[in-house]
Amino acid sequence: MPFSFNLNIFFDYFTKLLSLQKFLTFFIYDNLIAKNELFILNNLHKFFYNLDKLDQKKLAWSLFIICPGFFASNMVMARAMADVMPPMTMALTRWLFVSMIIFAFCWPWIKTNTQIIFSEWKHLIVLGGFGMGLCGGPVYLAGEYTSATNIGLIYASSPLLILLISVFFLKEKISFVQIVGFLMGVLGVLLILVRGNLTTIFFIEFNKGDLWICSATLSFALYSLGLKYFKTRIPSIVRIGLMSAAGVLWHLPFTIMEFILWKREFVLSVQMFQGLFILIFISSFAAYVSYSKIIAILGAAKAGMVLYLSPIYVAIFAIFLLGENLAWFHIIGCLLIIPGVWLTSLKSYSKR
Repeated sequence: MPFSFNLNIFFDYFTKLLSLQKFLTFFIYDNLIAKNELFILNNLHKFFYNLDKLDQKKLAWSLFIICPGFFASNMVMARAMADVMPPMTMALTRWLFVSMIIFAFCWPWIKTNTQIIFSEWKHLIVLGGFGMGLCGGPVYLAGEYTSATNIGLIYASSPLLILLISVFFLKEKISFVQIVGFLMGVLGVLLILVRGNLTTIFFIEFNKGDLWICSATLSFALYSLGLKYFKTRIPSIVRIGLMSAAGVLWHLPFTIMEFILWKREFVLSVQMFQGLFILIFISSFAAYVSYSKIIAILGAAKAGMVLYLSPIYVAIFAIFLLGENLAWFHIIGCLLIIPGVWLTSLKSYSKR
């Protein structure tokens, strides 16, 4: 039987969530981390030491290949969870538990470096608003009002926004070859999204779902550039945890509106918890950590090209998980996207 929420029930629900977060955070830290802190820190030190010894360019391009799959999982789960959990509640719960887990494992650093955190709180609020706020609930909300073709087409324009903002505001130089590669990537993405019929681009009808995804697209571009522009002394994983907590704050008023104005309902189910697990550990941890690393090494413009590959991963998921067939426009799209992405890297390698 579905839960029907009023304001009092919502606050009780959210209070319990916060209590659970606090309990699990300190339970994980006190019982699993503090007792084995030396062992964990030594192994983490070895892991990051070995990671730093790798060729950073090769590491970034390796992440570049798999990162789109992490982001694609968010799109897949947005569709799968549309009738399982309200969009704003899903986004708030996602970022609440992401921040909880990170705080539990990074609590020693957080506890001893509060001055550094408070010195960057404005940046964290802005980045959390763009990267976890407007790129959270609105994406799930858009899926309820607009078609998958519209969402994919609009979201694919994010690299273009990143490129334009990088050129005009961050003064990044883009070569002619990179522009050609960029355009090839755009054409390949469009070909896949419109299923080989490019004339459908001119007949897209925009609705409020399209406007939601437009805001998310611009927000993701600004988030990407903000990661590069705002210098930080906070470790990447801790920074993601703090931005996730900011994302919770950004979603809170909209979640309240979801219960009060939209009268949304949901039931606790195995499917809901499975979906949240994927959203937390794959769509959040894996996607944002790898994306942050790509930006730090390759720059915002190249990192934005990650989104070009997402439709390919979505198609792969659809073929192997949903039983869909590989069409000719998927193949042509890949032949445009992969070389296009490669061309965007020529400027960096030409400097060697």
